[in-house]
Amino acid sequence: MRDEDPDFCPDIKKAIYRIYRDIRFSEDKTPYKTHVSAAISYGGRMHFESPGFYIEISAEHFTYYGGIYMLSKEKLLKLRRFMITYKSEFNSLINEDIFVKTFSKILGSENKRLSPEFQKEALDFPLLFKKQFYFIAQYKSYIIFKPYFLNFVLKHYIIGKKVSDFLYEGMGVKKQKQNYFR
Repeated sequence: MRDEDPDFCPDIKKAIYRIYRDIRFSEDKTPYKTHVSAAISYGGRMHFESPGFYIEISAEHFTYYGGIYMLSKEKLLKLRRFMITYKSEFNSLINEDIFVKTFSKILGSENKRLSPEFQKEALDFPLLFKKQFYFIAQYKSYIIFKPYFLNFVLKHYIIGKKVSDFLYEGMGVKKQKQNYFR
């Protein structure tokens, strides 16, 4: 991934989610979750406004998520304005054959109503209703045992990178070089 983006050096400790919870005083001893996951972005798992990717491995599946899941009101407003300005560029990114074949489409929850500023544009550009902009590819879990698995993940990163970069630029966020490999 560093070959694709030299500034992208995630801190693994800040990426991996824990799978347990403190059950010492709890009646409920069931696991917190039954999968292992990591959010890999410039800001780590706790930086929700940072486009990146999220991987999840369970007994049933391996799932790759990309894009952005949580945005502040200000960043969402900025991104929507940017998307209107560069609508054709964004559409070409999300309609590239390789993107559609791998991820299908942009997902995310939507607003029922938009501010008047976006209502006219949203008639022919319904993605403006979205509050989240992410994409998913899911596979059977045995894929993680294949010798090409890391290249498989890298391929997904490369395919989704243009869309993530567009989201970064649209929010007006500068990527901060973070090198945790000292």
